[in-house]
Amino acid sequence: MAHQTGHTLGRTNPDGAGPPVRPRLPGEAGAMSFMDTVADLVRRFRYLHDPTRPEWQTAAEVLAWAGDDLPDEVTDRLALGGLSAIGRPELPEHRLSDGLADWVAAGSPEQPLASWRSWPVPDQRELLVQGLTEYARLMPTDDYQLAYHSGDAYQARLLVTIGWVPSLLGAMVTGAIVAGLADDLWRFPTVALAGLVLGCLATAGSWSAASTLDLRWHLFGRYWWTAVLLIVLLPGPAMALLVAVVTLNLG
Repeated sequence: MAHQTGHTLGRTNPDGAGPPVRPRLPGEAGAMSFMDTVADLVRRFRYLHDPTRPEWQTAAEVLAWAGDDLPDEVTDRLALGGLSAIGRPELPEHRLSDGLADWVAAGSPEQPLASWRSWPVPDQRELLVQGLTEYARLMPTDDYQLAYHSGDAYQARLLVTIGWVPSLLGAMVTGAIVAGLADDLWRFPTVALAGLVLGCLATAGSWSAASTLDLRWHLFGRYWWTAVLLIVLLPGPAMALLVAVVTLNLG
């Protein structure tokens, strides 16, 4: 599975019906994370799946439709889902390749995600099939949630990783301004710490509230990730500024 190089993933729908004709990649058509690409594969799976046929057959058909140019980030996520599915104590009800069946029967410890690409090609393909089937079972069934909130876990990691940075920068700048205006250096750590803590809480609270409201009333749609970006950038510095104004007025 190679990185995407501009080739159009998937074949077109001749009748124009059904889900998107190809999986979206980050940066296009509202897709921001590779989980959005997985969501498009799941949407295709649900469109094609007939309950009378095994799920693995539909998953294999979807992956064949997508072709061999799925980005590594997408196939890694599918592999992670496949490892989760086949690593359970009970054997999956649907078909496994001989290699994966032997791996499950042997009770092997969970393989590191990075190692799956060294497996035989049939086992790699079956792992991706199992992963897509797993995601199709677990991802939201509501199309709006699937379209715009498939990357919520990715957003949560983004908030934890960098969401505090605007709060920190805003707290330090406003702390320095307050210390300079009040001619009191001890105001800097007080304002900076309060601004950082309250800014992080404001950012996390804003994201949680916006996500809940959007899931309920569909407020943002394709602009959901724009809203997330604004939530990461604005509440933290705004709260730090508010702390600075209150501190100056009380001082």
